[in-house]
Amino acid sequence: SVDVGGEVKGIGAHPEGRDWTVAIADPELPDAARHIIAPRGLALTTSGHTENGVQGRASASHIIDPHRQAAAAQSLRSVSVLHPSAMWADALATAFCAAGPEVGPRIAKRLDMPALFILDDAEQMTGGFEAYVLI
Repeated sequence: SVDVGGEVKGIGAHPEGRDWTVAIADPELPDAARHIIAPRGLALTTSGHTENGVQGRASASHIIDPHRQAAAAQSLRSVSVLHPSAMWADALATAFCAAGPEVGPRIAKRLDMPALFILDDAEQMTGGFEAYVLI
């Protein structure tokens, strides 16, 4: 398994013969896992606001919504994407996050892209992402 600052891809099998597993952090509790998934040879990337955002009275994200020309809506807490290419997974996760809580999932559905959208009060999976979720 290789992790390069938020992008991870497992190659081959775990030494115990099982699938590699990866935890997706809970945006509300960064030290806790929201889900454990088995990417099965796909790259997994998560984009969100917690790592580089500014919290406080005026909160702003480091992800920019190009349509509004402003910080992306933080009601979409994070987006995780599975793809054969870590580069594409990273680009898509950031693009879906920038697109926001309504448009991001619509685009992912249209592309049939396995993605997990964690919102303030819910989560949504697209493209068969649930098949990779163990917990």
